[in-house]
Amino acid sequence: MITTLNKMYTIESLRQKVQNRFEQAGLFEDHAREMTEQLLYSELRGISSHGLVRIKWVTEQIHKYPLQNARLLVQNRETELYDAEGVLGYLALNEITEKQEHAEGHTIKYIGIRNTYPTGALSYFAEKLAAKGWVVLMSSTSPRRVGLYGDDKGLVGTNPWTFALPVETQYGGQVVVDVSLSEITHGQCLKAVAIGHPLPHYAASQPGGAAIKQPEDLWKDNKWNAILHPVGQDKGFKTFGVMWSLHAMGSRMFGLDGEEHHGTFMLLMSPSMWEPVIPASEVIKGFQEETNLLRMSKVAHVPGEGRMSRLQERREQITLSQEIVDMFEI
Repeated sequence: MITTLNKMYTIESLRQKVQNRFEQAGLFEDHAREMTEQLLYSELRGISSHGLVRIKWVTEQIHKYPLQNARLLVQNRETELYDAEGVLGYLALNEITEKQEHAEGHTIKYIGIRNTYPTGALSYFAEKLAAKGWVVLMSSTSPRRVGLYGDDKGLVGTNPWTFALPVETQYGGQVVVDVSLSEITHGQCLKAVAIGHPLPHYAASQPGGAAIKQPEDLWKDNKWNAILHPVGQDKGFKTFGVMWSLHAMGSRMFGLDGEEHHGTFMLLMSPSMWEPVIPASEVIKGFQEETNLLRMSKVAHVPGEGRMSRLQERREQITLSQEIVDMFEI
């Protein structure tokens, strides 16, 4: 069951309601089903900023995205380059992820996807790839909304760092790190606007440097006016360096301008890539030892396992705010 303040839904009934919304917005049935699964994945794993709060935002923009397959530009044993040509990033990434073979018998692959946006929770795709035996590193660029505290220019997107291992958690799913390196993500901004929550201190500013505290001030004249700062008023430089690196890898590496056109990269590494010197079984055993070490910590947890344990405990229900239910009329 799914419980709100005064309404209850079964997961299946919610799934169909959300799918219907995407079909009404113009998606084919299979695309609408896939979009629904991705948003529910985020909700069930506690990534609510990438969950059902995005229905309105996505459906209002669907008319901008062509309904076609990503175009393959280059393919060899180690690399693949696609041009999604503006296809909705959620669907383009899933198409390319589903095409990938099991890691066994391979060494390393670098996959680039040009013109992909928005992409949702990258952990969704990383988990699928890790389940096929790959060690995964992913990131995806977005509009330049992030700058350093004290500046008034957006220099990079809210580029996430997503890393997954072919090791299952105790509760199902793969060990996966999916983190934003900025103070607040675009999805969190959308959520703040939807439910009226204030923004974190120093999270955003207007051109000229004035702070933005209220979510309704994020957009003026239908344009994004905020800059999201890496964590910390005076400690953002190291974090920003990682974000800048990911931005370059996800845009300039694929010949994109880093402005209007965005890219996603997947670096896939097979545990068997060092054989016969290092057996794949030894690599996997090492990953398992690392996760067990984290389980012994009093404060750390295995990446992804905390969310999955909550899902295990409440396998039949998730909680939605009444504001979200009212906004989507579900």
